[in-house]
Formats: sequence, structure tokens, C-alpha cells
Amino acid sequence: MKSIVTEINDKLMCDFVIYPEDINDAPTAQGYIISAPGNYCLAQGVDWTSAQQDGFAITIASSDVVLSGNNHFIKQFNSNVRHLFPIQIQVGARNVKIQDILLERGSGGAIYVGGNNSQIVLERVTTLNCGYFGPTTLDINIVTFPTFPSWSASVLFNGGSPTNDNAGLRPIREVVITDCNFFDTGFLGSIDNPTQSESQVSPILTVHTSDISITRSNIIGCLGDNRGWGISHWGRSGAVAGSTPALVDRTRNGLWSELLIQNVRSHSLAKGVWTRRFDDLQFQDSNVQEIDCELVRNLTGAFPESVGPGAEGAKIESPNFVAQR
Repeated sequence: MKSIVTEINDKLMCDFVIYPEDINDAPTAQGYIISAPGNYCLAQGVDWTSAQQDGFAITIASSDVVLSGNNHFIKQFNSNVRHLFPIQIQVGARNVKIQDILLERGSGGAIYVGGNNSQIVLERVTTLNCGYFGPTTLDINIVTFPTFPSWSASVLFNGGSPTNDNAGLRPIREVVITDCNFFDTGFLGSIDNPTQSESQVSPILTVHTSDISITRSNIIGCLGDNRGWGISHWGRSGAVAGSTPALVDRTRNGLWSELLIQNVRSHSLAKGVWTRRFDDLQFQDSNVQEIDCELVRNLTGAFPESVGPGAEGAKIESPNFVAQR
């Protein structure tokens, strides 16, 4: 890594510039580790050559970080290496922004957020062909459910409990996704003839995550062999298998507007939007179309009865739902 203070094309002041060798020559599966606050920029596009399963190109291990791709890319070079994410935000990191980057062919997904995070911003981020081999060793546990070993996402906000109990939840707060594109999640090749696809797929997957704003973004092309969801949100369900049910602590507050959710497919179950235990969600001025099964489904929260069971504070305006395929 070459530490400089310079002005890159978009006039973003960078404290540190990250070069391809900083990522490809990293000594561990954590990749290049951002361990201090500051502005970090990619110097150029990165063909990520990792041969280590369950790894990352860049790990953000500090709060108060801006990571700019400077309109460059990180692309997994060997698609046969499983469970890789170009970027992870470690447990506890706060006030992190990722912007102006293309993340391509990450076998596990594109961005993994580990829990106990807040003020996470994605702006002008594009993902392409990510999540075709699921993140099997990550702690994606949801209370009352076992792990989700084959669940892939382009962007995964994991506020679940690694011990699968109520006490271990790591909720995530204050997420902003703006002007982003999530293309062709869950498969390689074409959506009609994939060379590889994962079982359960959602381009945006949030687990125990509140205060979510998703605006002016496109979710186009999603294929799950078993299940495919354009946006999937799981909130705390209030009980642990085999134990006394705990009090329900729903996740709250979302504004999802000006979205295009299109071409979500599955051999079994496909939905444009799936939420579980999410109150006070506004879904506005969006277009959900070409979904194999239902357009919108919610379990105990969020949407009015016309598209699913209702909950207090729910609001849906000008959804412009197009007829199902």
C-alpha cells in the first residue's frame, strides 16, 4: 500500500490508495485490512486472484471510513473458488461509506456486513454476477431458524446471532443504499442457462436490520434454485427452537422508494419483496415486475392487506406493480 494524500478524478481526497498487489499479495484471507479511519481509494481495477476459500479482497475493520472505488472494479478472477466477498465490514464498525465501485463475480456475494454496525452507506455501488456459491462459513443465524448455509446475497447485512439465540443478536442500524445497481445475483452465465447457481438468493438480504433507506436503485436478474427474493428482510422472530418464546422485538423504520425490481426467478419460490417482522416500512414509487411467483409478501408486518398482512405504521404509495409473469 502506498500512503499518499492526493486528489483523484472525482476530487475525493484520499489518505490511502489501494493497489491490486495490496489485495492479491495479502497474507491472510482477510485481504487488505483497513484498520484506521480515513479515506481509501482504489488506484485501478483489480482482478482478484485469491485461491483461498471463505475470503475477502478488502476488510474494513475500523469505524469512520470512506472506501471509494474511484469508478474502478474488483472482479474475482477464478470463479471456482467458493464463498468469496470482495468487501466485508467487520462486526462493530460504524460510520462506513462505500461508493463508486463495481463488484463482479464474488462467489459468496459482493459486500458482507458482520453485525453491531450503524451508519452504513452504499452509494453508486454496482454488483454483477455475485452470490453463485453461498457464504457457508459465515454466521447467518436467525432466531428460531438454523443457519442458512446456502443463502447468497449481493449485499448481506447480518445482524443475526452466531449462537442462534436471542442474547447473541448483533442488530444493524441506519443503512442507506442510494443509486445502486444489483445485477444477476445468484448465478453465472445467463439467467436462462446458468453455468452455476445457488439455492436461496436475494440481491439485498437484511437480518435484524432497522432504519433502512433504499432509494433510486435497480435490482435486476436474480435466480435461486430453491428460492429467489429481490429484497429479503428477516427480523427477530421472538423465540428460540426448544425454548420459551421471548418478547418480539421487531425491526422498524424503512423507506424504500424509486426502485425497479425485475426478473426474480426460482424453481420453487420467487418474490419481489419478502419481509418478516418489519414495522413502519414505506414502499413508494417503485416498479416490481417479471416475478415468477408473488410480487410482495410480508409475514407479520409492513404491507397492507392488498399485498400481504398489514401492520401499524405501514404505508405503500404508487407501487406501480406490473402483472405477474
